[in-house]
Amino acid sequence: MEITNKKQITSNHMVSFKQSQFREKELSDRVTISDERSSEYDINAQKLLDMAKKKDMKPAAEKHIYSLNLDDYMIPANHGRVAHMCLTFDGYDTKRNYVNAMKTFISKMPEAKFTVLTCNKSDRNYLQEQVNSWGKKGIIENPERVNIINTGKNLSIWAQDSTLVIGNKVVEQDRTWFPGSDDRAVAGEIADADPSLEYKRLEGIYIDGGNQLATDDTLFVGSDAVKFMLQDMKPYPSVIRKVVNFFKGKEDNPKFSEKYEKLINELHIENTADISKEDLCTLMMEKTFPHQKIVIVGHNGEQPAFHIDMAMTPIGKIDPETSRPVITVGDPSMAVDILTKLKKKNPDKYSKYEKEIRSKVDSPASHPLDSLIDSVTDDLQENFDSLAKKFESDGYKIERVPYLGSSDTEGVPWLTYNNSVIDGDNIFIPNFNIPELDNVGNGIYKKYGYEPVPVDMTSISSMMGAINCITKVLERVY
Repeated sequence: MEITNKKQITSNHMVSFKQSQFREKELSDRVTISDERSSEYDINAQKLLDMAKKKDMKPAAEKHIYSLNLDDYMIPANHGRVAHMCLTFDGYDTKRNYVNAMKTFISKMPEAKFTVLTCNKSDRNYLQEQVNSWGKKGIIENPERVNIINTGKNLSIWAQDSTLVIGNKVVEQDRTWFPGSDDRAVAGEIADADPSLEYKRLEGIYIDGGNQLATDDTLFVGSDAVKFMLQDMKPYPSVIRKVVNFFKGKEDNPKFSEKYEKLINELHIENTADISKEDLCTLMMEKTFPHQKIVIVGHNGEQPAFHIDMAMTPIGKIDPETSRPVITVGDPSMAVDILTKLKKKNPDKYSKYEKEIRSKVDSPASHPLDSLIDSVTDDLQENFDSLAKKFESDGYKIERVPYLGSSDTEGVPWLTYNNSVIDGDNIFIPNFNIPELDNVGNGIYKKYGYEPVPVDMTSISSMMGAINCITKVLERVY
């Protein structure tokens, strides 16, 4: 069987960054607290506001905020404990690496529940046997909190991308392509499995799960979302449109496709003639997520990576020296420098690392680290440097971490120390059994008080994804 579940790489649209400095006044404007009633949502929104302002959060028994109650929030991923996580298992893509990662998640998050969607009965039984075995051996606690479901559908391992989580809504959004032919069904399967979650269909907002990163007050979105919205916004070709509109009795000069005419009306957007289509796309996202400022991520026509979660991570920590919120940003030149020096100083160790990579990756490159080094272009480096510079000017503390990955290379891991999952003070972070790189990446998060939980992503990342890509957090407690 041909494996076709690699992620599609599409990045060739540029939208300018919006100002994203962490400002209290702007946050107050976005989070609206009702004076007329004190609903659970209002209370939780106020608590998020207080946390963002860095206020003391009251006694421990009263300070919990549940993401299920945060209507219209893309649930913040940069802090809080994971209460419920979804995984999707296809039974063949990097199977060994995937199951080991799954074991790490379940064992290191002992209070979280897990919903695991499989493609068939055989895969479900296999995973259930693994979970039962881990429980008997004391590797995991309370194995009954792991709910493994046979969906009978063709799913990929990329649980993150085909579903958005907005408060208690699991959302099937528009995408241009699905790695697994039934990935669009993931949101519905999750809602069927858990009555605390509601299914929702969201048309016209092309935000892949991995192409967004949410904090309390900001939603970072890759510029491809705007690109795909612009493509879908166009009316039908003129001949077809004229025929359709003739029979519908409609005027034949639409500015938008019917889908976007409907969405514009639902979001109560007026005077569209005075708004550029690019700005209209951003405005639609702002209306959809009214409590989080939309920051479009892109430079000179392309995103820094096919999904921005591979390239950057807004963490839930404040730099003590500058009092700025922290974002880690990939740095190809850093990784190249480390590996080049290693190869020169200790070629045997370098060769050992390449050999280990070849043993874990399907159809590996002959010299995978050399291939990764050679894939770095001036444009790639400029993209990441510009990203870091822009965020710094917008009021963030920037930390650079090693990064090597390109859609132009095959048979190699995608070396990223982003694409992680934060769980309280733990951070599940991709590692690659290359201490010279791993220690640098892990060390940045240690610097801010996190305990890195390294998860080998050598095999999975060769399919163009890592930890955040194969997980979907459905509920957090803040």
